[in-house]
Amino acid sequence: MPARALTPSLPAELREGWSAALRLDAAVLEAMPCPLARTRAAATSFGLTPLPEPRFEPPRAVEAASEKPSFRALSEPVLLTLRRHVYAREEPAVVARWAETTLRFCEVRLSSLERRATEKCGDAARARLHVLHLAAFLLDHGAQAGDARFLNTVLKLLEARWLVRRAGLARDLAGPGPALPAALFQLRLRLASERALAELSRGGSP
Repeated sequence: MPARALTPSLPAELREGWSAALRLDAAVLEAMPCPLARTRAAATSFGLTPLPEPRFEPPRAVEAASEKPSFRALSEPVLLTLRRHVYAREEPAVVARWAETTLRFCEVRLSSLERRATEKCGDAARARLHVLHLAAFLLDHGAQAGDARFLNTVLKLLEARWLVRRAGLARDLAGPGPALPAALFQLRLRLASERALAELSRGGSP
């Protein structure tokens, strides 16, 4: 279980961020990689007005099933396919292989993850978005599997200053711009992890 105080209520900055997300155009919210897909349950658990459910229809990536799972082989199409599998509750063996491999990588390489992601993606902005997307997959899979290890790892990632920028979240969510996709993933991750922690505090599963 994560060694962190459980928070039964939502921080004001996340409420402000959610209000900003509600003002975004549907086309922005539905643009791939669709960071706020399947967030209705988390939003309503805190009394927030849920977003209209964005369509999540990414093309399937063949390599999600055929590639040997690794952080290096993890592409955005693979991540989208894996999230699609999670939401549809399909291909559980494929999802589990990728989830376990990338979970171990994040745990073992936590201190060097920024460097490794930047080397892989080519620049810091793309690296940050890639790891936030990976964290969303891990958190969604862990919630579906009832496995707190994934929540624990994501909470560690959310403490990384290079990855999560807590100051100015609502500003970054105010409209289209280069910071928006990462801000949307950050909002999703923090909202979902707060919900998971609240569930654990009540004796449930993450």
